[in-house]
Amino acid sequence: MAVDADFGALVQVMAQTGIRPGEALGLRKCDIHVDRAEIYVCGTWSHNRRGPTKTRKNRTVSLLFPVVESGWRPSEAGPVTRRVIDALRGLKVQPLEPEGRMWNMSPHRFDRLWRRALKRANLEFRKPHTLRHSFASILLSRGANLLAIQRAGGWTSAQVLLHTYAKWIESADQEGSAVQAAVQAASK
Repeated sequence: MAVDADFGALVQVMAQTGIRPGEALGLRKCDIHVDRAEIYVCGTWSHNRRGPTKTRKNRTVSLLFPVVESGWRPSEAGPVTRRVIDALRGLKVQPLEPEGRMWNMSPHRFDRLWRRALKRANLEFRKPHTLRHSFASILLSRGANLLAIQRAGGWTSAQVLLHTYAKWIESADQEGSAVQAAVQAASK
């Protein structure tokens, strides 16, 4: 039961950027800058169409937040984190047009592939949004700059981020292990 490599790249992008699942599915070829290791989040995929982000604010996010390695700064990214660059360069299905979606899949197909990856990693079901929770709680537990996390994940304010995620800081090690297992299973 192999997991699709393109889907593995999508999961790694989500885990290392903290973007919402709809934002990930809404990424277009022109939004991904592999040479700068950044993505431009300016839309979300919902109801079979591309719309604005939840907060209606666009943002540029590094692909190199090392959630499965130590540290929190993108400059501290090691080889496991940097694999996302090669994965994006090696996508089997790439849109011909710059405005074409990188992962042309429905939320239903994404859910099926997500469940398959969790099953392969022998993990109980968690919503894909858990990657976002893990991103914030892991980086906060490592002493990351609060405003850097807030900007990357697109939370409306640092206060909202802390109100939502401060309670998970202590359990970040457990979630980090789950994220690492899911990312590794999805990329195999």
